[in-house]
Amino acid sequence: MREQANKPDVAPLVNQLIDKSKAGKLKWQPTANRTAFVVSVGKDISFRIWENDVTEENQWGQPYTASFVRLALLDEKGNQLWDVGERDVPSGLLQGLYDLARRIGNNVDERVAVALTALEKL
Repeated sequence: MREQANKPDVAPLVNQLIDKSKAGKLKWQPTANRTAFVVSVGKDISFRIWENDVTEENQWGQPYTASFVRLALLDEKGNQLWDVGERDVPSGLLQGLYDLARRIGNNVDERVAVALTALEKL
């Protein structure tokens, strides 16, 4: 309970990251981990967002895998200073940011445009 009281409200931060990403001001980049993306927001501050798969057992002992999104604050050397998960952010916000970062980092919009052009020529 005490740990929860000491956590900052990260919803405004996530909302700003979403807004600036949509506006094209943040250029998320892919990492060696295909499910992780990074962005720099200043000289000394970067963020990494990734999808973390966790395998657990259900009540009948059957394994299942669940995916959870995490967001980390990094220092100028890439060291993780702090991170939050979906439980720390209002419902859906972190997943929305991850989907946007993945779309930007993988150049999905440009690739779809190229694919449409190629299809039109067939």
